[in-house]
Amino acid sequence: MPVKYLLLFVLLIFIVFTIYENFSLGITEITYENKKIPKSFNNYRILQISDYHNKKFLQEEYFLNKVKSTKPDIILITGDIINSRNPKYKVVEKTLEEIIKIAPVYYVTGNHESRLEEFPQFIEKMKNIGVEVLEDSSLEVQKENSKINIIGVNDPAYYGKKHLFSKVRDLIKEDDFNILLSHRPEYFKEYVKLGVDLVFSGHAHGGQIKIPFIGAVLAPNQGFFPDYAEGLHRKDNTSLIISRGIGSSLIPIRVFNQGELVVVELRSK
Repeated sequence: MPVKYLLLFVLLIFIVFTIYENFSLGITEITYENKKIPKSFNNYRILQISDYHNKKFLQEEYFLNKVKSTKPDIILITGDIINSRNPKYKVVEKTLEEIIKIAPVYYVTGNHESRLEEFPQFIEKMKNIGVEVLEDSSLEVQKENSKINIIGVNDPAYYGKKHLFSKVRDLIKEDDFNILLSHRPEYFKEYVKLGVDLVFSGHAHGGQIKIPFIGAVLAPNQGFFPDYAEGLHRKDNTSLIISRGIGSSLIPIRVFNQGELVVVELRSK
């Protein structure tokens, strides 16, 4: 086969593969153990959705069927549900109306929401749908006679990172298992100092473009070859889970970087 035809074939395969990755979702399963998790929360399933960016799939039911297949007990949305460069509120509203039927939904803002003057009005719509909007606040999730503490903080684009750290410090309950929803993974060292047990973040998009065998190329607020782009990270008594997210923002495509839903199953020791 002539070299030009071989190159054309390789290019065609790459294009098809990239289209598939940009209009499909993987499901990442993580088992998380901690002695602070109450026995009643053993096998409790948490679904994380991040960086949705008003994504539309080729088939309308595709995303909802993926969410249903994970059989979550609760759903956590860790920011950038809207793409501020092209906000489509109706798309997001319709999605929220459907996923709230699957499991309780807890949400925190990302940096994209902070750019939209009309977003506070949309937050009220979210609350009316039934979404628990955590704006520098916390709530207890109960099961049987036990509880876990879920903390949600506004993105630092609103009030700054010092405000974020101060709020987390105020909302932690030392005797409880504490989950933090915070859009920014680059503050991992601070989350460790604050003593959070488990953090859910997004923002980095898995690097948006990845190089095979090397990893993420670029992430916002971290620069080239970021340390915190995806996956599970542990330090001392704190674990950080970073979702690659679902949609795209400034860079309109993902390369070697399929969007994902993250499912975390809690295990008590």
